[in-house]
Amino acid sequence: MGSIVTRLTAPGTTRPPLTFTLRPGEQIPLGDTGYRVELGDFVPDYVMQGNQLSTRSNEPNNPAVRVQLSDAGGKTSSAWFFPKAPQMNFADDSGVAFKLQNVKMGYTTGLQVAKQPGSWLIWGGCLLLSFGLFLALYVVHIRIWGVVGRDAKGRKVLVLGGQPSKYRESFEERFRHLADALDEALKKESTPVPELERLSA
Repeated sequence: MGSIVTRLTAPGTTRPPLTFTLRPGEQIPLGDTGYRVELGDFVPDYVMQGNQLSTRSNEPNNPAVRVQLSDAGGKTSSAWFFPKAPQMNFADDSGVAFKLQNVKMGYTTGLQVAKQPGSWLIWGGCLLLSFGLFLALYVVHIRIWGVVGRDAKGRKVLVLGGQPSKYRESFEERFRHLADALDEALKKESTPVPELERLSA
């Protein structure tokens, strides 16, 4: 946790200045003034972007501090002060002026651990999706059939046909090889064989 050492003065009075340390979430009483001060916002390296205040880094190179003052009656007011640009300090109705003495930054590292009981369902769905894509892209369904009939002259003919689900060009080459092999096998038979007629769809 970081801290800010701040010097507080009340202009126009003989009250001696107070030096105190502000930490996030802590309220500090300002002596017997009845006021309590709290750190509101701290911008370590501020830069103006339009009308928005943002930081360029996490190092206190050009800090901007907003403090909140609460009086005994519960009334609160806040004020910004810019140590390196005092002309930009915003006035408030408390009559209190602040001066930054020192800044000690506190750095923390956070580790988040999460458990997802349903993650196996997600991975299972991914595997099923990958398997489906593999089937759709690389698996080809082919139908091949043969029918024995007669031509116009009454001769027996064997009609051979086939149809692929995709990749028609490569299927035609395979179909021609199959038909040629079948034709050669039929020619080797001792009995008369029907003429082979080839069809592809």
